[in-house]
Amino acid sequence: MKTRTCCAVFAAVLGSVSLASAQVEPIFTGVPPGPPGIELVFPNHLPEHPDYKELTFIGIGQNNGWEFSSTLWVWFDWQLPGGGFDYSPPTSFTLAPFTGTPISTSYTIPFCPELVSIHFMTDSPVGASVSGEFSHICVPEPSSVALLGSGVILMGLLAHRRRRAAGRFRGDD
Repeated sequence: MKTRTCCAVFAAVLGSVSLASAQVEPIFTGVPPGPPGIELVFPNHLPEHPDYKELTFIGIGQNNGWEFSSTLWVWFDWQLPGGGFDYSPPTSFTLAPFTGTPISTSYTIPFCPELVSIHFMTDSPVGASVSGEFSHICVPEPSSVALLGSGVILMGLLAHRRRRAAGRFRGDD
């Protein structure tokens, strides 16, 4: 029974580490024609020890009534620790006329910034529409999670060993 309790505590700790920093932003927006496009900025809820940031957008892009195919570009940017911004390479999607086009792109940043943005730009002369979810998740390095897990398991084993030794001392064995 005590082993199950230890495993339940370990699972709860791992779950809180990986899920506490997930943020999902619903996006429903129009994209005006040409540069600069549109930028949507979101603050982060920073965990105590993040090691990297995963940025993902999954959604649908659509021409706004244009009868020819057009291109939609999607990219991310983030605030650097010393100020300024850095950008991911843009990903392009061809928007077919009169139909929705699935859009899925992601990028990993080697740290967890305070601000992240997603950009959309199109060459359609009448603009485009985009809907979907932008998720940005601060994630601890897998080795950090493994180290945390091994520490919890070691503490459980030591506690179990102490209880066994105390039982032998009292003659309960």
